[in-house]
Amino acid sequence: MTARRPTTSSSRRGAPRDKSARVRRDVRDATRDITRALTEGVARRTPAENRLIKSRPLRILAWASAGIVGLAVAAAFFVFPMRDYFDQHEAIAQRSAEFEALADANEQLQDEIDALQTPAGVVGAARSELGYVYPGERRVNLLQMPNLPTTLPATWPYSMVSNIMSVRIVETARPGGPLGGLQP
Repeated sequence: MTARRPTTSSSRRGAPRDKSARVRRDVRDATRDITRALTEGVARRTPAENRLIKSRPLRILAWASAGIVGLAVAAAFFVFPMRDYFDQHEAIAQRSAEFEALADANEQLQDEIDALQTPAGVVGAARSELGYVYPGERRVNLLQMPNLPTTLPATWPYSMVSNIMSVRIVETARPGGPLGGLQP
């Protein structure tokens, strides 16, 4: 193999022949430097002449803008869909509860239909709904007891009765209490 000799006498060994070769060498050196910095784990600052934005306030503004865009993207891909997911989850739970209530109502209606299809159910419905009685029977209508007034004067004999009534109201309202059986 023969070595090539320069064609011109002015070119020296290692010197770039033209401007494009110099640019290629500069790019190659810059790439090597960046690769070396990345592989060594050493973070080096970019020289001021190589920066895209040379002014510090504009760089800060660019980084802030990039952060805002990043947050907007994160919100668009994560926050809003999660909020929609939870809203849909809540709506599904509400619809499921409504479905269960309607299913219970349907079941009660089906039980009533099944009861009305028997002779005893028909007789019971005729007695309760229409007031039907067999011959020889007598129907007695009982009215509900009217609510009595519970406001009494605040003087001596009535104050003791008011206290007794308030204690009994509390005791009847409590399930399993001594007066719990007195409720209608």
